[in-house]
Amino acid sequence: MPHIKYRVWGSCSEHIASFKKNIYYPLVSKARLTQIVRKGDTESEERASELLTKANEAYDRGEYLLAIELLDDAITEGLSSVVALNNKGAALDALERREAAAHCYRSAISHSPTYELAWHNLGNCLMAQERYRQAAKAYLKAGRLAPNHVENMIGLAESLIELGSLRKARRAIKRISAAAEKDRSLLLVQADLYTKAHDGDSAIDCCKRYISSNPNDPLGYAHIGGIKHELGDYTEAIDYFEQALKLSPDDPQIWNNLGYTCHCSGLTDRALAAFDRAIEINPGYKHAWYNKGYALHGEDRLDEAVKCYEKALEIDPFDPILLNNLGNALYNLGKYADSLPSFVEAIDVDPDYEIAWNNIGNALEKMGQCEDAIPFHDRSLEIRPDFDYAFYAKGICKIALGDVDEGYELLLESLDLNPTYDEAWKARALAAQKLGRMDDAIASIENALVINPMLCDAWIELGNMLTVLEDGAGAHVSFERALECVEEMSSRMPLDGDPWRIRAAVLSRLGRYPEALDSAVKAVSSRHPDMSALPLAFDICRLSNISVLPSALADAADMQKDIDIVLPYALFLARIGNWPAAARKLSVFQLEELTRAGRSALVRAIAADDRKKALSVAARCPESERGRLVAEVEYSSGNWRDAIDLYQTVLDENPSDYRAALGLADALLRQERFVEAVETASIAAGVAVDDWEPFDIMAEAYDRMENEKRAAEMRARVEELKARCTTSAYNEWIRGDANG
Repeated sequence: MPHIKYRVWGSCSEHIASFKKNIYYPLVSKARLTQIVRKGDTESEERASELLTKANEAYDRGEYLLAIELLDDAITEGLSSVVALNNKGAALDALERREAAAHCYRSAISHSPTYELAWHNLGNCLMAQERYRQAAKAYLKAGRLAPNHVENMIGLAESLIELGSLRKARRAIKRISAAAEKDRSLLLVQADLYTKAHDGDSAIDCCKRYISSNPNDPLGYAHIGGIKHELGDYTEAIDYFEQALKLSPDDPQIWNNLGYTCHCSGLTDRALAAFDRAIEINPGYKHAWYNKGYALHGEDRLDEAVKCYEKALEIDPFDPILLNNLGNALYNLGKYADSLPSFVEAIDVDPDYEIAWNNIGNALEKMGQCEDAIPFHDRSLEIRPDFDYAFYAKGICKIALGDVDEGYELLLESLDLNPTYDEAWKARALAAQKLGRMDDAIASIENALVINPMLCDAWIELGNMLTVLEDGAGAHVSFERALECVEEMSSRMPLDGDPWRIRAAVLSRLGRYPEALDSAVKAVSSRHPDMSALPLAFDICRLSNISVLPSALADAADMQKDIDIVLPYALFLARIGNWPAAARKLSVFQLEELTRAGRSALVRAIAADDRKKALSVAARCPESERGRLVAEVEYSSGNWRDAIDLYQTVLDENPSDYRAALGLADALLRQERFVEAVETASIAAGVAVDDWEPFDIMAEAYDRMENEKRAAEMRARVEELKARCTTSAYNEWIRGDANG
C-alpha cells in the first residue's frame, strides 16, 4: 500500500475559455514485486536469488531498465518464470510500456493461474490503459484468490467507478471496512472512493470516524475539506482546511488546497495569499505555482500568470497542461507567435492532446495564417470528433478565407454539440449577415445575448445590424447596452486597455467623440495597454474632424513599428496636412509592403515637398494604380486642372474607383465647378455606400451654391453615416480591401 495523502488540486485553461481539472493522488498501489524466493541448494539458485534482490533494489531506485536486465540474467540462472515475469512486468509498467507489461503478467498467470500478485498488477496495468472492464475482472479474480488483500478491493472499486457502475462500486468500497478497523488510514481511502462514487455522506462519515480515532491528525480535516469542495460547499471546505492548518500550519498541500477553494469561491486575494504561503514553505511545489498562475490568469493578470507557469515548468518541464496554459496566457496577451512554442511542446509531450493542436490553429488564425491553421483544427477533430470548439475555430478560419457557406455549416456543427456557446452564436450571426440572411443573423445574435447578456461586442454587432436595417432607435438602445457592459468590464479590469478600447468604439458609435477619444487614450496608457485602440483613435479624429492628436496617443503611435498601426497613423498625419511626418512614417516600408492606401499616401506626402520624386515613386507602383497616383501627385501639388483630367481618365477606365471619384470631386470643388463636384461625389457615394466623405463634399458644394436646404440634407446624411460604423469603406481602403 502506498502512503495515502489527501488530494491536491490542479487546474488548467484548456483553450481560450478556461476549464478546471482535478489532480488526484492514485489510490491503487503501483505494481507489486515478489520479494522472496526460496533459496535453492545449488549455486545457480543462490545466484538467481541474489539477482532478484538486486533487481528489486534497482526497481525501488527507479532504475527500471537495470531491473529488467538483472531479471533476464536471473532467468538464465534458473529463477522461477512466474516471479521473473511478474517483476519484469512491473518494471515495464513503470516505463509506461503497458502492452509489454500486460503480456508479462498474462504469461505469469498462464504458468500459475492462482498467482494473485500477477492478477492484481494486471488490473493496475489495464487501469492505466483505461481498459476498465478487463481491469475489474482482473481485480475480482485477485480478490477471490486473496480476500484479505485490500488493494484488490480498492482497484475493483476504482474500475467500477470508471465504468459508471456506482452501486457495485459502493458495495466494493464497503468491503474495505473490515480492514479499516485494523488500519484506520484506510478510512481515508474509503472516503476518497465514496467521493468518486458520488456518495458524499458516506465519505464524510469515514473521515469523521478517522478523526475520532486520530483527533490531532490534520489529514481527516483536510479530507473533509476536499469532499466539501467536490460537493461545491466551499465555505465549509475552507473551514475544514483552516482546522487542518491549525494542526499542521506548515503543510504546503493544505495551503494549496485552501487557496484553490478560495479561488473557486471568488476570494482571489485570499487564494493568492494561500498559494504564496505554500510556495514559501516549499518553493519547489509545482501545484502551488500552477494554481497561482491559474488564479492570476482568471484575473487577467497575464504577465504575472506567465511567470508562475514558467516557474512551475522549471520544476516539471514535461507537463502538457502547464505548457498549454503558458501558451494560453501568452495568446491572451496578444503574443500569438510567442504562444506557439508552448503549444507545440505540449503536443510533443502528448501527441493526442487535441486542445493544444487546436490552440496552434487559434494562434495561426490570429496571425492571419488561416490556411495554415486549418490542418491543426482538423488534427484536433481527428483525435476528438465531438470537439465543439474545434468546429467553431475551423469555421472562423473558413469565413476569413472567404468560404462563408462552409464556415457557417461548421458553426452549425459546433452549436449542435454545444448550443450554449455564446461566441459561436455571435460568429454564426456575422456569417449569416454576410450571406444576406438578416433574420437568421438577428436571431443568432439575440441567442448569444440570452446566453450571455454581458457579451459586449454582441450588443455592438446587434446595433450595427439594426443600423443596416435602418432601425436607428433599436441600434441606439443596443449601443447603450454595450456601453453598460463595458462599464462593468472596466470596473473589474481598471488596469487593462481592452475594456477602454471597446468603450471608445461604443461611444464612437453613439457619436460621443470627445469621450470616445478619451477612452482611446486610456486604452493605450493603461498598465496593460491595447495598441489596437490607435487605429480606432485615428478614425474617431477623422469622424469628429479633430486635427490634434492627444499627446499620449501620439507618443504611443510614434513608438509603433507594426504596419497595421503605422499606416493609419501616417494617413492621419496626411489628413491634417503634416506631409513631412507622413512621408517619414511610410518611407520605412518597402512599396510592396504597403497597401494601396499606403502607396497613395506616400506619393501624396512626397509630392507636397518634391513633385518629381513623387512621380518617380508612382512609376514604381503597380501599373493598375499609376494613373490615380499621378493624379494625386498633381492634386497634392495644387495643379487642379491636371489632376481633374488625370482623375477623369482613371474613371473612364474604371468607374468604380472610389478614391479617384472622391479625388475628382474634391478637385472640382476647389476649381469652383460645384455642380460637377456634386455629380462626381454622388458617383463616389454609390461605390462606397457607408462612407460619409462624398456627402461632406456635396454639403460644401451646396453651401457654396447657397442651397441651404440641400446642404442641410447632406450634413444630416454625414452625421447618420458617422454614427453607423467607424469601420466603413475608409478603413477597408486603409487595409487595401476596397477597390482603391
